[in-house]
Amino acid sequence: INLMTAAALIALHADPTLDLEAKIFDPLHKLRSQFQQKIAESPLLGSMTEASGPVWEQSVASLLCSFMMAANFRGCERTNSSYYRADNSLMHRVLETGVGIPITLSLTYMSVA
Repeated sequence: INLMTAAALIALHADPTLDLEAKIFDPLHKLRSQFQQKIAESPLLGSMTEASGPVWEQSVASLLCSFMMAANFRGCERTNSSYYRADNSLMHRVLETGVGIPITLSLTYMSVA
């Protein structure tokens, strides 16, 4: 099973009325499209391909970090009350707030890249 699909199903379990397309998959698609545009506009990356190997991968990773920070994605506070807050584990809430625990942020980054 796709990891993002699994995360979406967890969110659906928490909120059975959740529209997965509107709240999870569409926002991810929008972020992915915006990131692909950033790659195309990049003077360095626009002229490279994945075949360029590690240099390309490192450059994309660096651009992704900058892009996600500019989109206001960040880790939750390092307190028990914040870390264990359900919203930080539910993908639709992470996409709405930009705040999540490491695994939900990692899934978001992987889905965007």
